Amino acid sequence: MKAQFTIETATLDEWRSFFVRARVVSETTQIWRTRETPHFNTFQALGIVRKETIHSRWLAFLLNPRETHELGAKFLKLFLGKISDFGGTELTALAGSSWEIRTEEAGTEVAGTDEDRLDITLRCEEHGVAIFIENKVDANFQPRQLERYAGFLDGMAKRFPKRWLVVLAPARHLAKPEIRIQICDVQRKCKGTPLGIRELTYEDDILPCLESVLEGTHSDQLKIFIEHYIKTIYWL
Repeated sequence: MKAQFTIETATLDEWRSFFVRARVVSETTQIWRTRETPHFNTFQALGIVRKETIHSRWLAFLLNPRETHELGAKFLKLFLGKISDFGGTELTALAGSSWEIRTEEAGTEVAGTDEDRLDITLRCEEHGVAIFIENKVDANFQPRQLERYAGFLDGMAKRFPKRWLVVLAPARHLAKPEIRIQICDVQRKCKGTPLGIRELTYEDDILPCLESVLEGTHSDQLKIFIEHYIKTIYWL
């Protein structure tokens, strides 16, 4: 026996009621959108979503315990945890020490050459730790770039016996053959040496650090910027 279906035709009053409710929903949504601006993003509005130097400066700002964000060493400690321990050094325990953090440091300052500019550098003289971060949002490496940076760090061995070279990039970019070749090459050459080589991604490493910091942030202004930056990471 076939099932029988009936379609009830709405009355004129029912259609009027439906459109009145739909208009109320539309107006309420517009009021909410005007107040909350859910699609507004500071980084997108300024056209800097893919600007590598902006990402480096923003991350260096968060990493620096002395900056105006009032987070202290929270972000720095989380980041150091991503590098993990190497050569018997538990880096997270050093987050409260004195760190010098720079961006776009000229190669002349570390190796007597102006060929390179180091995206982010972290130094802790007290514990002899130096970390170079090569940040790649879109660009590929220059020829033998990582090898040169590893050489820069080796030249600092007396002052900084504990040294790391970190490559940070979106996951899709880090997986590109031209990127992988240079990373694997420098890993092979540095195997068995005191220099640690680390690969970090924005999605798997930076994003969790930001989310953790966001949970404990009391400043509404800083929350907004961190939330906007989290959205930006999803666009990389």
